[in-house]
Amino acid sequence: LVSADSNGNVAVWAVPQPTGQNHKFVNEALTRFINMQSLESSASVNCFEPLYIEAEQDAAPVSPLNTFMTGIAATAAAHGQFLLYSGDEDGDARVWDLTRLLEVADVMPCAPKPDWDPRKGDQLDCSHTTETMARRARSVEQPELPIRINEPVVRQANSWRAHGDSIRSIKVYRSPDCVLTAGYDQMVKIWTLDGQLMTVLRAYGAIPWNFPVRADMLGIDDDTLDGIIERVKEAEKQALKRPSKHRMSQPVMQLAAEVQGFKSKTPSYLEAGGRRP
Repeated sequence: LVSADSNGNVAVWAVPQPTGQNHKFVNEALTRFINMQSLESSASVNCFEPLYIEAEQDAAPVSPLNTFMTGIAATAAAHGQFLLYSGDEDGDARVWDLTRLLEVADVMPCAPKPDWDPRKGDQLDCSHTTETMARRARSVEQPELPIRINEPVVRQANSWRAHGDSIRSIKVYRSPDCVLTAGYDQMVKIWTLDGQLMTVLRAYGAIPWNFPVRADMLGIDDDTLDGIIERVKEAEKQALKRPSKHRMSQPVMQLAAEVQGFKSKTPSYLEAGGRRP
């Protein structure tokens, strides 16, 4: 569990596992750090997204993440690689490398809880508890949050200005590799894992962009592609049936038709296992 307060303090906790045996420091803070904007100021973090890459025998971390692996390659090879993406109120996205924490705290991944509902407590009124805890946190007598791991196990691996206003949501994907951010500047952007802007999602208009192809990406067979095309066609039909007061013309791009045309013109792409000729 990762938590943050309005002063930019971030804590990493060991929580009860949904499956398997609990950690020896369960319900305790393992480590903490500050989301520093400069040597004199910090920024509150609004959202987090973890990225864990399992360790592979006789294999280096997948690019572009190997650019972050300075001094901790052995730990990553043995325990996997653990990165934490964050978005703060100043519009900055940051990548924190917590790989060292996996070894020092002896943290291992566990299977997710199948019936976990992240919004289960949305309707519960916890304002009283929140106010009480806030008063305790501001109290002079309240001691500093104790942590179990005292040595440095967190380092900032990367950062970039993602939005002109506060970031409200951040999401990391591995297939394909990309980072999706949404900000209070009313914009949604797609980035590479190392923070290079790929495109800005817009309701109208298009910006040319594409996902990078890795050597380890598997191709797609004809049956799978045909099934995707059929589902897209059905979705487009349903979209055309919905009444719209703002647009009476046909959609700008017929996705299924374009994919079908691309497939018929370039069969070598599929035959090559998904690699561009």
